[in-house]
Amino acid sequence: MPKFSIDPQDVLRKYRVIAVVGASKSPEKDAYAVPAYLLDAGYEVVPINPTADSIHGVKAYHTLAEVPGDLAKRLDVVDVFRPSSEFPEVARQVAQMKRSTGRPFVFWGQLGLEDEEAKGILAAAGVDYVMDRCMRTEHKVMGRSFTSFGGRVNAEWHEGHGMPESPTRAQRAQWHFEHAEACGCRPVPEDLADEVRGLIRAANEGTRPG
Repeated sequence: MPKFSIDPQDVLRKYRVIAVVGASKSPEKDAYAVPAYLLDAGYEVVPINPTADSIHGVKAYHTLAEVPGDLAKRLDVVDVFRPSSEFPEVARQVAQMKRSTGRPFVFWGQLGLEDEEAKGILAAAGVDYVMDRCMRTEHKVMGRSFTSFGGRVNAEWHEGHGMPESPTRAQRAQWHFEHAEACGCRPVPEDLADEVRGLIRAANEGTRPG
């Protein structure tokens, strides 16, 4: 089965409330940094962590099942920072939530995480999925102003960072990477998206998965 049944950037444009299963209390981990980025970008984040009462100042729940009914009925996406081997069980929990509340609409497995059994469970439950993609990276590549609720042009950065004259492909990719980090007022060109994703991943190597 493909890595996703819905365009990852469409998810980020359309939906706002994200439960993060495996959200971390450790600042060196992606599971801490990515929810922080999403909060800063204007998304509503619901941390799920069995040992935390709050993360980033937001109330955390020990399991998806503990999310109160009124909040569960607003969840759009479940973003999962757990090993791929745990995806089927989380997918079953998501399928149960969909049956009882009509939500969420999307299951998202972070970069490097994918499971075929989970995809089948989700497809049968009518839940779209994205796997092996990072929400933070995809948001930067699409341009933060392209969400319906966030983003301002960083005019100061643009004044001092023009595209080089007759740039090479590598220079174009580097410029769009720096632009995605500093401003993001427009999306990365499709022909450079994978290269810019790689530059973003390299810049984030100081954080660890999980």
